[in-house]
Amino acid sequence: MLSAGNIQDPNAWLNYPDSNDTDGVHDPAQAWNALTVGASTELVRITEPDTDEYTLIAPRGGMSPFSTTSLTWEKYWPLKPDVVLEGGNAAKDLHWAVRMDSLSLLTTNHRPAERVFTTTNATSAAMALAVVRQANWRRMAGESPAGGRSNQPPLPRVMRRSPRGGR
Repeated sequence: MLSAGNIQDPNAWLNYPDSNDTDGVHDPAQAWNALTVGASTELVRITEPDTDEYTLIAPRGGMSPFSTTSLTWEKYWPLKPDVVLEGGNAAKDLHWAVRMDSLSLLTTNHRPAERVFTTTNATSAAMALAVVRQANWRRMAGESPAGGRSNQPPLPRVMRRSPRGGR
């Protein structure tokens, strides 16, 4: 399993969802034999104070503004990502796009003596969820998945309706 890679430039998030289409999956996740993990989002509630002027970038069930795809690749290349899991959302005002804690996932801090919890997002967060899901599947099944099967549930309705839901 490999992370699809992230759109790092917050200015690109303002061009959502076009930026997801044009920023390609990062090496080595383009490999045919890699299970590539991208990010979607269900996080649509901004709770930070003084953010009334901000709006969400991605809708509930849509591709996360951070995630990359293979939509610009030639038709004979694989369609990536293979799996999408929660990777958080971002918000924008008239000028900027920003990350927000309320649109991110809670995780443990790497320095617990300073702060126990922090937030994470993007394809790294989705990758962590994929690893946990795979570990739980293996624990319950007592073996590894046959043939690299991802067992991903169907795409959320928002992503299926999107003209970008496939080639």
